[in-house]
Amino acid sequence: MDDLKRALNDYFDYLETERRYSKNTIMAYRNDLEYFKEWLKNHEQEGSWQNDLKSINHHIIRKFLNNLNGHGYEKRSLNRKIATLRSFFKYLTRQELIDSNPMVHIISPKSPKSLPKFMYEYQVELLLNSPDTDTQIGKRDKAIMEILYASGIRVGELVEIRKRDIDMEMGTINVTGKGNKQRIVPIGSYA
Repeated sequence: MDDLKRALNDYFDYLETERRYSKNTIMAYRNDLEYFKEWLKNHEQEGSWQNDLKSINHHIIRKFLNNLNGHGYEKRSLNRKIATLRSFFKYLTRQELIDSNPMVHIISPKSPKSLPKFMYEYQVELLLNSPDTDTQIGKRDKAIMEILYASGIRVGELVEIRKRDIDMEMGTINVTGKGNKQRIVPIGSYA
């Protein structure tokens, strides 16, 4: 279990420093992999793995995924956990901590496709006009909604914007997105 713990710590450092993943993504990966580690610990007595990274094979991973499936996880959640395991085992293979990647034998379940939810124009207008612009909080809320509507940026990106990121003259904002990647987004004159 020590080599797994060490590999997990190195992997999370890699995601943060080299891949520059967001804190939320790293937290989701950490939760998934900690759950996997606990599951391995609880199933160690079965003898299917010898407390060694190299002994984790596709049979063990399938048992783990069957366990998740038995607990009623939705396909979308299962796919995220599979993506987490894929990324982790790819990392282990590249670092030569394991001889072969057991995830090459694992197929992700098909997620159901759903149409995106939308709002009618009158609903958008009601929403944008809902803040009380006679108060400072209302003005702030109106500005937040206008920027989100005009730019299409994520809420997480919006909360990271600082005054220095806004160019009023050009009508743009400098947005830091996923992976700490920066882009300039037009916001329009009204926003």
